[in-house]
Amino acid sequence: MNRKLTMTLSEPVKLYASLKFEEKGITRLKAGETVTFEETGKAHVNSEGKECKVLRLRKNTRNYYVLEELN
Repeated sequence: MNRKLTMTLSEPVKLYASLKFEEKGITRLKAGETVTFEETGKAHVNSEGKECKVLRLRKNTRNYYVLEELN
């Protein structure tokens, strides 16, 4: 899968350190930054019951994960 998506952020985004999506160990990206995410092909249901797409950001030797809500 691993399709790359390059986007400029319009609002701050939470980066999760693992696929468990816990608030512990999160980082944020500022609005206005241009980043390249990779689609993982995975889906996650958040605490509100909405299905989200999981995107990966590779930064040096670490992987960070972002949730993108599906409409």
